[in-house]
Amino acid sequence: MSDDAALAPVLSVGLLWISFHCVGMCGPIVGGVVGGRASSVPRAVVGRLLSELGRPTTRATLGAVAGTLGATSKTSASAAFAP
Repeated sequence: MSDDAALAPVLSVGLLWISFHCVGMCGPIVGGVVGGRASSVPRAVVGRLLSELGRPTTRATLGAVAGTLGATSKTSASAAFAP
């Protein structure tokens, strides 16, 4: 089994767990904040969905930036200390 094939089930379970974790932990907070200001049920649902999608999108973007910076610094450091 290749490394990519072994990683797919782990990634799938991780993404599923993160979804339930975020909804369970932060959902009530977001529901209270967004639902308290919304004038109708559809607005509250849309606001909550946007919040639930925004958080992982932001984290993924910040993770990509950190990974890029880490890869760049690793390349620079190895080039600086090469014999």
